[in-house]
Amino acid sequence: AEMVTTGNITTIGQNSFYETFANADKMTKGPDFSNITTIGDYGLCDCFNMSGLTTPPDLSSLTSIGAGGMANCFVNCVSLLSPPDLSNLTTVGSSGMESCFLNCVSLTTAPDLSSLTSIGEYGLSACFNSCSSLTVGPDLSGLTSISDYGLLGCFAGCDSLTTPANLSNVTTIG
Repeated sequence: AEMVTTGNITTIGQNSFYETFANADKMTKGPDFSNITTIGDYGLCDCFNMSGLTTPPDLSSLTSIGAGGMANCFVNCVSLLSPPDLSNLTTVGSSGMESCFLNCVSLTTAPDLSSLTSIGEYGLSACFNSCSSLTVGPDLSGLTSISDYGLLGCFAGCDSLTTPANLSNVTTIG
């Protein structure tokens, strides 16, 4: 059974789930957010700071993340085996995914971010910091614009990284 379902809700507003599941260490599966298309400013900030989470929430419809929308979202989810489906995500605002997967030491692959076209300031800053098992970086082939500090420290401490992010279509940095 799902812990939380959002039904027909398509938007998570400002601070809506801020620290909602922090330290709920026995929770292993994330909620069904499959209809969510937009996360507002700090909407899922610090939301899933839990050691037992193995399956992320369903974010397959997500297209836009506001400022700090998923900042620190999965920090210290040391049991997280796979990232959420972010394949429809097109925009990440300032600090939108800053430190999002920090210290997710069991994560071996990054989410598919191939639809992402722009990253705001600090958008993916420290996003995968200390993900020591990460071997494959995100597909960022759709990305054309990276704002200042957009990828600052993004892969610091990723000692196992063998396939970095694909940045082949970036035309603007800063």
